[in-house]
Amino acid sequence: MFLFDIPKTGFTSIVKNTYTISENDKNKLLEYIDKVDNTNKDFKKTEMLSHTLNDVDTELKENQDEIKVLTENNEALSLKVITLSKNIENKNEEIKELKQENKHLGEMIDYFKNLFNRLVKFIKNKMFGKEKEREKYWEFSKDLYNHGIFSDDTITNIKDDYTWNKENDKHKDKELDRDDFGI
Repeated sequence: MFLFDIPKTGFTSIVKNTYTISENDKNKLLEYIDKVDNTNKDFKKTEMLSHTLNDVDTELKENQDEIKVLTENNEALSLKVITLSKNIENKNEEIKELKQENKHLGEMIDYFKNLFNRLVKFIKNKMFGKEKEREKYWEFSKDLYNHGIFSDDTITNIKDDYTWNKENDKHKDKELDRDDFGI
């Protein structure tokens, strides 16, 4: 037996503020209550799902803006990578050209260094010659030094040969004099 505060029609045996219902009505009433409970639970689930969907929709809208910004940044970075790659290719080509030019300049330096060394050797060899020729090449060497063509070391080296040859000429002259006199 169920107690209700709300009177219903079709009930039998009414007692003061108490009603009695049949088993069939009781079952119908319990079914109805179960249906209402299930409907309320479904409604709560639907309401929760609706809130969740609204939250997801809001988050998607927020993320969509962020995704748009990130996509634009990615595209800008891709363009920058392409530009930098082209710059690297250009610089590599420039480096290759500079290496060839450097090699060519190195060959030219070697050529002129060899030429300079041969000039110095030529002048030094002339220092072994006759005294007038030696003096002429010594004066020529000093002119080259005064005009900045010969360095201090080079002119010192040539001067040492000049001095040594000049002193040896004195010894040669003494030997010639001895030979002339039979000494």
